[in-house]
Amino acid sequence: MKAPSDISPDVTNLKPCDHQAFFEALDSPASPTEALRAAFRRRKHLRAGKHDFTQSDE
Repeated sequence: MKAPSDISPDVTNLKPCDHQAFFEALDSPASPTEALRAAFRRRKHLRAGKHDFTQSDE
């Protein structure tokens, strides 16, 4: 197994202040905005149409 290098897309180096802000955001995510809620409603509506079929028992 190859160890990740400094240029690997799997490694993100953060400054101490960014590190703190990143993990605080993970621990206490912001509440979703109305725009985000609307986007999820649109997505749910679009996906419902794609899977709207009946399954036969044949």
